[in-house]
Amino acid sequence: MSVALIEKDDLRSQLKQLVQDLELDLSGRFSLCVCCNEPLHSIDKQDVADLLPPYVLLTQPKFFERPECRRFYWPGTHWANMKSELFQVSQEAL
Repeated sequence: MSVALIEKDDLRSQLKQLVQDLELDLSGRFSLCVCCNEPLHSIDKQDVADLLPPYVLLTQPKFFERPECRRFYWPGTHWANMKSELFQVSQEAL
């Protein structure tokens, strides 16, 4: 098991240190639930139509769920922002 002593206080520096010290790959596909860390499953749009805000249904083509948690995810702006931030941290850690 690898361990790292986190020396910085801000999140970006902490991520950068983890990438460097543990040789982490941050190019993941956001395939795990943030609540239980278990794999997400694709779900049809019509199956979540009555559970999500109308704007989300109009603007997003893909949806994922974790049935046990009843959590739903879609690749919207938050997802894109996280991917961009992680990519930048990865580049800085090189």
